[in-house]
Amino acid sequence: MQEEKGKSRGIFNMKGDDELCRFPSFFKLILSARLCLQKLEIPRKFVENHGEKLSDLVYLITPTKAVWKVDVVRKDTRAWLQNGWAEFVKFYSICHGHFLVFRYKGYSHFEVVIFDMSASEIEYPTSSRTGSKRKRATGIPIAPASIKGS
Repeated sequence: MQEEKGKSRGIFNMKGDDELCRFPSFFKLILSARLCLQKLEIPRKFVENHGEKLSDLVYLITPTKAVWKVDVVRKDTRAWLQNGWAEFVKFYSICHGHFLVFRYKGYSHFEVVIFDMSASEIEYPTSSRTGSKRKRATGIPIAPASIKGS
């Protein structure tokens, strides 16, 4: 079966309970009141359980294999995705009501799946709005093998 152009099969392959348990995950429902803050709080329980594994820079990987560098800002027992987050939000047109699922793959890498208000996964853009390829600073495709070596 051939995929439609711009569509992805998603990055969460349901291989059974063992697969799901190996990779800790969290989700965020995006609310308009939080968008203007230009940062996203990582759930406290996730930070409590896995925060020590996260560096001050994390990588968000979309189903198209685009990689986004985002700073983690910490205060006490809390942590936020901040510098680089606003660009990620803008590029993927994330707005009120969108639902994001983050799966931690280790080495400060998160796979991210984005759902819109229709409860369907979005069509991920692969280039800038002007039609040119994205530059290294905002989204770079990488081979899965290079994720582990970062």
